Amino acid sequence: MKLLLINPKDRKTSAHSNHFPPLSMGYIAALTPADWQIEFIDENFGEFTLRKADLVAITAMTIQANRAYEISSVYRKMGSPVILGGIHASMVPEEALNYVSTVVVGEAESLWPRVIHDFLGGRLKSIYKSDTFPPLHNMAIPRRGIFSKRYRFDCIQTSRGCPFHCDFCSVPVFNGRAFRLRPVEEVIEELKTIKKNLVFFVDDNIVGAGPANEDRAVALFEGILKTGIRKHWISQASLNVAKNDKLLRLMKRTGCLGLLIGFESLDRETLLESGKSQNLRKGEAPSQVYGEVIEKLHKHGIAVNGYFCYGYEDTKETILNSLDFILHSGIDITNTPILIPSPGTPMYARLYDKLEFKNFPQDWTQYLGRLVYCPRKTSKKEFYEAYIVSSRKLISLKEVLRRSFRSLKWSKNPFQSLMILLFNLGYRKLRKTHLDFLLGQDPDFKLAYEELETRHSFNV
Repeated sequence: MKLLLINPKDRKTSAHSNHFPPLSMGYIAALTPADWQIEFIDENFGEFTLRKADLVAITAMTIQANRAYEISSVYRKMGSPVILGGIHASMVPEEALNYVSTVVVGEAESLWPRVIHDFLGGRLKSIYKSDTFPPLHNMAIPRRGIFSKRYRFDCIQTSRGCPFHCDFCSVPVFNGRAFRLRPVEEVIEELKTIKKNLVFFVDDNIVGAGPANEDRAVALFEGILKTGIRKHWISQASLNVAKNDKLLRLMKRTGCLGLLIGFESLDRETLLESGKSQNLRKGEAPSQVYGEVIEKLHKHGIAVNGYFCYGYEDTKETILNSLDFILHSGIDITNTPILIPSPGTPMYARLYDKLEFKNFPQDWTQYLGRLVYCPRKTSKKEFYEAYIVSSRKLISLKEVLRRSFRSLKWSKNPFQSLMILLFNLGYRKLRKTHLDFLLGQDPDFKLAYEELETRHSFNV
């Protein structure tokens, strides 16, 4: 039997990425019986060409959905069964079933063996969904040999789930609110098999929340030190990571280059509305809290990749206030996407009646990357004007170089500063592609851009 795995890429909406391989495909390959032949098509490194297979499995985020459906239609016409999994199909399985034979809803570990068993028995179902989230002990080690060697990082996961309640995030829906942990020794054994020197711990929160989870993170990094594993790594964390100096010292000693932190907004009302209350401290402005976190991480030699999302109740003033903070806070890398209500999230349900694009799946291409509803406190034109000014400033080559050279001053680590420069250049390319996309596709954005151009108002 032959299994064909496909990682689709919609070139109308996505910039090329060669940083992180799709780890889910490695898990599916590992969960497939050893006597199956497996082939992997990764559109990050080449256009899809037709390959024959007994079974086709595709994974897709929303940004990949239309391309996944397009490829699936080719195989369905040939009579080949197509399985679709991943976050998008899990959130909208009824939509996906119009284009594929079977949808896998949720995590694959408890479902994929059943899919294979039923396929071999000629009893393939339309939907596979587990009533519980699988435990993370004795997990299969992903088959990394299927990935292109051109990926710069390898990936590993030590936990799943998130206890927080951010209404824009699909993680609690897809992975649950319980913070499930892999045994430390199993993580370390898998880490020993990774050959690349650059590693991304793909956990949505490498530390979790609460003393018990912090103790487990300490045990993980102490275990890595004892084994003598030497990697450079990055991950994601919440603000609470800055409270534990012992943990930060261990993270740095094990090779941590930087952490992605979702600051999201400087506005207290926005943080409360979005469910991001973990970013708030009584009696302190968010800007003060964020500044202290950045300073603490830098003190321990760890860079900060700060995310700010625009689109709740953002006005020109709040967006430009965020820009000013980013420019002067010492943030090493930054990304400022427009907030998009993702299918399956509380935010999507709350704002659905206000969404301008609902003719799905055709509208997923238009839906992505733009303001798809109007915030109450501003017009779309004013929002876009501030967004354009902020984006152009942050991706200017002058600012990219300034952030990167500033990092060399505090870190005194040329390699770390080089990585910061490369990530800044990557985000610069991504944001330029995004702005060009909006200029060609969104009339409100084009109007705002042209007025700024007429007034010579691109600079702040």
